[in-house]
Order: sequence, then C-alpha cells, then structure tokens
Amino acid sequence: MKKKDVERLESENTKICTKCKQVKPLYEFSVSSTGRKFSKSECIECTKERSKESHILNKFNITLETYDKMLKKQNGKCKICGSKEIGCKSKGRFCIDHDHKTDKIRGLLCNHCNHMLGHAKDDIETLAKAITYLSRSKQ
Repeated sequence: MKKKDVERLESENTKICTKCKQVKPLYEFSVSSTGRKFSKSECIECTKERSKESHILNKFNITLETYDKMLKKQNGKCKICGSKEIGCKSKGRFCIDHDHKTDKIRGLLCNHCNHMLGHAKDDIETLAKAITYLSRSKQ
C-alpha cells in the first residue's frame, strides 16, 4: 500500500495492522509506550496472539502449532476432567501441565485441574487420600 493511502486511512481514524493486514479502527490498536501520538503497528488481537505464542515458546519450548495439535488430540478438552471450559478467562487458553522435575509436558488442563495438581504438589499419595476422603463423605 502506498504511503499516501496509509496516511488517508489514519486520517479517517483507521489503520492497517502490519501482521494481519486488515484495516481496523484506531481503537483496536494500543498506544505506543513512547508516548507518541500514533498507535502501535500491530492490532491488539495480533499483539495478544504474538505474546501468547512467545510465552509458550519461551517457557515450554513448543510452538503454538504444537499446542494446537495437543488441544485437537484432546478434543479441545481438559485432559483430567474433560471440560471444554478453560476456567481462567484472563489466560484465554488451557494450562500446559508439565512434570516440574523433568519438564516433560503431560497435557493441557483447565485452570481448576491445574491448580488441583499444584496444590497437591503433584503428589499421587495426597491425591489418593483426597479421593478416599471424598468417597467416604458420600457414604
């Protein structure tokens, strides 16, 4: 797109996202942290997607494509409870569960199941005792 066309779009309170190449209203772009008048070149949606991918890649050394394949293999559900609900809207995705000793990825969990394992410190005996406790209370 020509510079003249870009300037015209910005004067009309719209802008082209450099990632998705869509013309969007300026309110769909974050303001630059430099305090300049202009907003960032990527729309908020693309920035979030890039941030999510960067976090997954840096922390777990997998790509977003690998994450999506794992989710598809689990039919879009938590590997423990089978819920399609993520349980944490701020993350916007299932948690990547991994063994903290080996860093091996075990699966994708909803926020509730991930916290359950975390609070039990991944200890099988503690979880077994919890099952016994719950079973007795139902009798």
